[in-house]
Amino acid sequence: MDPRDHLYRAAVAAVAEYASRYLEKTPSRTSALFGAAWVEELVTGHQTRSLEQARMEMEKFEEFSSLCRRRGLLDDTSGVDIEEQLMIFMFIVGQAQSNRAAQERFQHSGETISAYFHLVLNAFVSLYDDFVQLPNGDAVQVKIRSDRRFYSYFKDCVRAIDDTHIPVTVPAAYHGRFRNRKYTLSQNVFAAYGFGLSFQYILAGCRAQRATAAYLLMLSTEGSAFPATSILGGCWLRKR
Repeated sequence: MDPRDHLYRAAVAAVAEYASRYLEKTPSRTSALFGAAWVEELVTGHQTRSLEQARMEMEKFEEFSSLCRRRGLLDDTSGVDIEEQLMIFMFIVGQAQSNRAAQERFQHSGETISAYFHLVLNAFVSLYDDFVQLPNGDAVQVKIRSDRRFYSYFKDCVRAIDDTHIPVTVPAAYHGRFRNRKYTLSQNVFAAYGFGLSFQYILAGCRAQRATAAYLLMLSTEGSAFPATSILGGCWLRKR
């Protein structure tokens, strides 16, 4: 057989393989209960379902949808309206779900899920200054001042800081930064909370390999996003 025939057959086989894999795709997300219909069920259904699935009351969900539409933070598209975009985000964040799970729930491709997740995330971030108010850190909690059991020990403490490691998935190039002592990948998340049992600030994205003490020193420097404080023994102390 002519060698050119072998080359021709190989080329035809390669083209056929490419066409079957990339050009003649068979839709995989074909459920009758597509995302918009499921969101409509939640909006009009029992309050318990919205709390379970979106981790928020449906009244608040609709208020936030209206806010995003009114301010132009999000736009309805031909395939996904703002309510479904928000529900995609809340489904993933509120239940720690994966992109693949969201694909099945909303019947969209992974690229679509990822795109709308980041759009909604940016919308939330843009509202930071409107809804987040940092504590001034000037006053010791009433619970501390009024209780002799606590005041002598915590009279200068405004709030406490603690950190925890949360698993992450990052590109291979960043594995070294986020590999912890147990040789798994995680980010070190710092949380500041007052004695009223309320979170007042959270700093996420810290490298797992960096010592906690180094981050505490960084947070105490001028220019930190945290309120002006001194950090001693894991507690935030008022500057006198």
